[in-house]
Amino acid sequence: MSDFDPADFTAGLRLGLLPGLGGPAANPKTGSRPAVGLAALERQARTARDDPTALEALANAQFAAGQVMNAFGTWNRRIALGGVSAPVWARIGAAMERQEEYVQALRCLEQSLALEENPEVRHRMGRCLFKLGRVDEALACHRAAAEASDNLAAWLAVATIIPGAPSATPQDILTARTTFADKLAASPMANRMTCTPRPRAARDRLRIGYVSSWLEKPNYMRPTWALVNNHDRSAVEVHLFSDAKQGAAMPGYAPHPGDALHHTADLDNTALAEAISAADLDVLIDINAYSTPERLGMFTRAPAPVCLAWQNHFGPSGLQGFHGIIGDVVAVKPGEETGYTETVHRLPLSYLTFTVSHRAPPVADPPCLRAGHITFGSLCVMYKITPQVVDTWAEILRCVPGSRLLLANRTLESGENRDWLAQCFADRGIARDRLTLEGGAKHYDYLGNYDRMDLALDAFPYNGGTTTVEALWQGVPLLTFDGDRWAGRTSASLVMHTHLREFVAPSRAAMIAKAIDLATAPETPQRLKALRHGMRSMLTQAPVCDGKAMARAVEDLCRRLCAL
Repeated sequence: MSDFDPADFTAGLRLGLLPGLGGPAANPKTGSRPAVGLAALERQARTARDDPTALEALANAQFAAGQVMNAFGTWNRRIALGGVSAPVWARIGAAMERQEEYVQALRCLEQSLALEENPEVRHRMGRCLFKLGRVDEALACHRAAAEASDNLAAWLAVATIIPGAPSATPQDILTARTTFADKLAASPMANRMTCTPRPRAARDRLRIGYVSSWLEKPNYMRPTWALVNNHDRSAVEVHLFSDAKQGAAMPGYAPHPGDALHHTADLDNTALAEAISAADLDVLIDINAYSTPERLGMFTRAPAPVCLAWQNHFGPSGLQGFHGIIGDVVAVKPGEETGYTETVHRLPLSYLTFTVSHRAPPVADPPCLRAGHITFGSLCVMYKITPQVVDTWAEILRCVPGSRLLLANRTLESGENRDWLAQCFADRGIARDRLTLEGGAKHYDYLGNYDRMDLALDAFPYNGGTTTVEALWQGVPLLTFDGDRWAGRTSASLVMHTHLREFVAPSRAAMIAKAIDLATAPETPQRLKALRHGMRSMLTQAPVCDGKAMARAVEDLCRRLCAL
């Protein structure tokens, strides 16, 4: 159940650093090198105001020093002189991207590519397009960069984002993942992976390990802790391999004296594989997947006797180190096993069964009771809002007069990005005054956005995961449909194991019809009120929150795989 941003994780794996924007980071936002001789460059630029080279050097130095607005001001002066080269346009675009100004970054990168084709610039353009939900276009950019450069970072980008590409088929996803995995296995890093798992020792208790880079993130780890906290410690010995900083809290985890916590942040993949081997595990369960690409190399071969993919895996990994993948009958339908490099193991309940232990705002009345109109909404990340999603949401708004749409995510903190999205809706006949577009916030405050929604709308083909759970927990029913791939069935896997199964439509068209019917039915406001205020008690009694059943199902699976 992940809303991690794949583009963030490919950002550090560039093809070849653009001049002036690489090397050690002095500023966490800019990610650029410390400036040298800034004062001298400022004097030079003042003396030679029309010198393009002086202005370019000053802008680079200002950005490296964290003087972001000054840098963009200097670049504007340089642009006004005309004759900007392709590398300079690319450098400005890269700086805009790092400031999360994706629309402006795209304009600069397009100028660069119009002058000169460059795989690095094409790769960056793909990242910006992805951030704006143009996943098919982003995929085309990354493929072009990969084919032109044969760089592992570009192949990784293709493999990472393809499950969310509307045009991609299950076979396309499998091919992209196996292509990347083959190239990763041939890389020098993977070739150093010489660790061989020990044969399973005879013992009464299963020894199960979990490897993750995100154990300190309570909102992402709800399924993890639902499973781990409910393991039968008389039958299971738990090992946690955590890439979080040593001493970091793990909210949601209920410590047990018999559990072993391994701090792995300072270990490379070879050392981590050796630590896993030394723990003498029976089963290793990975919950990173492509959200932590730097750990994928560890699974070019198996570091434990049985290695299973789970939680953040919603498609084939392509990696030979995984023996199986944990799903359910909703996520992976019978007959779809050929689309996976792993053996598919289906649990009898949602593979994302969860518990909520973090602080959350109380459930509020639906806003339609006082507003007199329905407000739809979504807090999913921007890269899930594809053109097809905008088409769908706009059709619903057109068919429900007076309705509104609330969207909030980090990408929309930028005014340019907001204007761009508003224009996408305007092109489909939806006026700006029917949209509320906002940025991110601290988690507790962010959850408060659900107080302003009557009904949540799911994204596709890459559903919400974290946002699906949060909408339900805050009392807001989520409308989704049975998609054409695992990534498009994540929400269905969750909702089908609750009392809200009627909110899972069989198709996109049926979801639109359901949204319109609900929004126009006179009894809906009172019905939503009753649903909201009974939601948490109903969820905690539903299979989707039965962590004990989840733990027993996974334990039974592990015993079968270990032939116990």
